[in-house]
Amino acid sequence: MTGPLPARCVPERRFPLYRHRLGQTPHPRTDPEGHSWECPEPESPPLTSDNWRQHDAWLFGIDLFNYGYWWEAHECWEAAWYTTKDEAICHLLQGLIQLAAAWLKWEAGNQRGRRGLWRRSRDHLSAAATAQSVLAGLDVVCVVDAMDRLFAQDAVRPASVVTPDLPRLHLSPD
Repeated sequence: MTGPLPARCVPERRFPLYRHRLGQTPHPRTDPEGHSWECPEPESPPLTSDNWRQHDAWLFGIDLFNYGYWWEAHECWEAAWYTTKDEAICHLLQGLIQLAAAWLKWEAGNQRGRRGLWRRSRDHLSAAATAQSVLAGLDVVCVVDAMDRLFAQDAVRPASVVTPDLPRLHLSPD
């Protein structure tokens, strides 16, 4: 879960011009200076256990999260969450959406917000893992364990999102 950044899932997709940071950067959608101003809302087909290897929103969301684009990852996954019907995968997506929001709060120094979002994220991820440990190529139990360890330290906000000690999302090759 930690270590060097994993290989990109969708290397041909370019990252946004900047990582949105609460109160520090223009809001991507509502500010005319935002990197997604006047761009259409992301759309996505449902995420399933059969299509995750080719699912653009899922894979690009993983890339975005691993490189610290937490708001942007949330946007990708939310598009898939709206259309997905599988209950376990919906819990997985909602848990990751809230995890990305928790990291945004953490980086902004809002520990209370981070704790609440992680608690809700953890509940969704745990519900997803009751169906099976690995969903859409992601070992959900491993994610929960890594985040539990990190957040149990009540760690101060990260100095950098690219340090090797921060947990990353790794998809299984199978």
